Amino acid sequence: MRFCLFCFFSAGVSLLCVTLSVREICQSVKVCVGRNSIKPTKYLAIRRLQKSFSQTETECDERGVETRVVERQSMDKKVLLVCRKISRRLARHGAKGVVLFGSRVRGDAYGESDIDMHALGKGPRYRLERHQGFLVSVAWMTPAQHRQAFQNPSEVGGIIPAWRNAAILYDPQGIADSLKQEARRWQWQHLNKKADKWVAEEVTGYAEEVHRLIGNIQLGHKSAAAIARSVLAIRTAPIISVHCRILYDTENQLWNLVSNKMGKEWAQLQSIALGEGSQSFEDTCKAALQLYAIAVREVKHLLNRRQYQVVAHACHIAGHPLKD
Repeated sequence: MRFCLFCFFSAGVSLLCVTLSVREICQSVKVCVGRNSIKPTKYLAIRRLQKSFSQTETECDERGVETRVVERQSMDKKVLLVCRKISRRLARHGAKGVVLFGSRVRGDAYGESDIDMHALGKGPRYRLERHQGFLVSVAWMTPAQHRQAFQNPSEVGGIIPAWRNAAILYDPQGIADSLKQEARRWQWQHLNKKADKWVAEEVTGYAEEVHRLIGNIQLGHKSAAAIARSVLAIRTAPIISVHCRILYDTENQLWNLVSNKMGKEWAQLQSIALGEGSQSFEDTCKAALQLYAIAVREVKHLLNRRQYQVVAHACHIAGHPLKD
C-alpha cells in the first residue's frame, strides 16, 4: 500500500514539473510576442533552440518586437550594434522588415564604407545618417516596389545580387525572406524581351549626348562638352551590362565587368573617356564618341527603323559611320 502511494505521489510530482516547464516555455513565447503578433515559427523560444546550429541570433526589444541579426560571426561587432539599434527604430516606425545590403554583408568593406540598410514599407526614399562613427544609408521601399524592381531592366543588375546576399535583420512576417527567395529564383530569361527593348531605347536616347558633345566642342564650350563626354563614358556601360545580361554585386565592379566582357578595345576607350590617363581633353572626347559607336554596333540588331535612323546619324557625325 505504501509503495503504491509512493508511486502515485512520484507520478504527481513529475506531472507537475512537466506542467510548470510547459508554462515557462509558453510564458517566454508570450513575452516575446507582445502586442505584435508573430507567426509561431518566428517565436524566440524556438529560435533560441536553433541558435547553436546557425549564425543567426534572434532578440526581442522592449516592446516585444523581434529583431534578427545574421552573419554574427563574420560581421564587425560595431556594425551589428548599429544595425540592431536602427532596425528597432525602423520597426517602431512601421517597417515590415529590415535588411542589410552591400559590402558590410559581402565582407569587402573598406574603412569608410557605408552601412546600407533597407526598410520594407513606406518612408523616406533615401537618407544618410551618422551612427557611432559609421555612415549609414537608410532607404524605404515597399515589397511591391522591390518586386517591380525585379522586373525593371535598369535595376535588376544590382538589386538581384543585393537581395541574394542580403542579411535579414528584422522579418516578423517572413516578407524579407520571401523576397530573398524570389531573387534567388530570378532569371534573365523572364525579362529578355523587356531588356532588349530597354537597351534599344537607351542607346537611342544617348544619341542626344553625342550631338551635345560635338556641338559644344565646335562652340568652344569646354565645360558643357566635358559633361556630355562624361555622361557617355559613364552611361554606356550600364546599357551594355543589360545587353550582356550581367549582374553585379556592387556598382564599383560594373565598368570592369563590362570591359572584361567587351574586350581590350572597349577597356582602353572607356579608360581614356573616364580620364584615367594623361590623355588630352580632345582625346577623351574622341574616346567617348567611339565608345558610343561600339555600343551601337553591339546592339543595332535590336533597333527599329526610327531608332536606327537616330543612332546612325549620331555615329556619322561622331566620325564612326555604321556599316549596313
